[in-house]
Amino acid sequence: MNFLQNYKEYNIRLLFCFLVIILLGFIAPLASNGIVIILSLLSLSIFSTHNIKQIKSHTPKLLFLIISLLFLWSFISNIWSPEQEYWTSVKTFLIIYLGLFLAINIFNLIDKNKKLLLYSLIIALAIMSIIFVFESISNGMIIKNLIDINNSEVLEKIARGTVVLSILATPISIFIFSKNKKIGLLCYSIFFISVLALPMTAALIGIMLGLVFSILTLLFANKFNYTFFVLISTYIISAPFISSEILTISNLRESNIHLNSPHEHRIGIWEYSSKAVIANLPLGLGFDSSRYLGSKNDKIELMRKDESYAPDALPLHPHNAVIQIWLELGIIGIFLLLALFFELIKKVNQINCKYEKAIFMSLFGSVIPPLILNFGIWQAWWLSTILLCAALSLTIKINKLQFTEKEA
Repeated sequence: MNFLQNYKEYNIRLLFCFLVIILLGFIAPLASNGIVIILSLLSLSIFSTHNIKQIKSHTPKLLFLIISLLFLWSFISNIWSPEQEYWTSVKTFLIIYLGLFLAINIFNLIDKNKKLLLYSLIIALAIMSIIFVFESISNGMIIKNLIDINNSEVLEKIARGTVVLSILATPISIFIFSKNKKIGLLCYSIFFISVLALPMTAALIGIMLGLVFSILTLLFANKFNYTFFVLISTYIISAPFISSEILTISNLRESNIHLNSPHEHRIGIWEYSSKAVIANLPLGLGFDSSRYLGSKNDKIELMRKDESYAPDALPLHPHNAVIQIWLELGIIGIFLLLALFFELIKKVNQINCKYEKAIFMSLFGSVIPPLILNFGIWQAWWLSTILLCAALSLTIKINKLQFTEKEA
């Protein structure tokens, strides 16, 4: 009787998760900060005490250790950080642990329950796509009725949520493609148009790169994955030196390369931040210290258009996760970031099904553009987005025999 009650309760919680995932279809376009709540609700709802032994046995111990060391170092760095955001560092890594916990619980679900959550995710992406296109055409009719917002900021506000769609587009399209090739291609096209409709360059690059990564993984398997790791590691190690000495506003202008103001501003932010990285080696300036540098109100003088205006050299964060970790956590933070990437790539390489392997490599391709072009690494909604998308991708199971038959 006790078992039956627990079984019934667990099914109710799974149904609740089904509805919460569908809710993501409305939250991502209209209130992207709410993704933190979605992640938290799913993490707590899907947990079952009956799965504790399974959770322990399937916990990726080395991955957990690396994340814990990164948390410990971030917390310690508050000692010399001008901001001393001890509580913020705890809250930030609590989100990361919730995401890891959700991923492990989804991994332990039986196939029937995974399929239930997967179908809810497909519904969510369909809703998301409709809202993105409608808001683009109507100039934000829905969101303007929900919140008080300046007309010039409407589409930019909605566009932020397109990163969710850009990350999940390829995984879901591959799954649908495994069932029906034409519908799979149609779904990807719809997702692509929905992202293209709004002004978020990083999401647009991400959805394309996700597809490219999946194709390269299908063609070259682990060879591509390790090549990617070498390339991304090279960038991670050299990022502050590239942005302070090579990719600078003055060098671009000398080479007769003229970017529009927003793009040139981004280059200037990276240059300023990278010089701050070098000045604060080897330990970094401390967790979340980018805000402290931003509060100094330094300007990019090379972009001064008149006597009264030049853009901020560092508005809140460097808009590049790699440079931000260099700046705040120094060499130790970068070493742990490299270890994290290596462990994640190793986990992907252990996947037997080449289509599922392609799905998880597509996540890297989709996440990297906004990671190094747009958002602060510690932004709660952005961390939650990455973790939620990765965890929900674990609901996808490809029937290799079915795929082989379709190819034949």
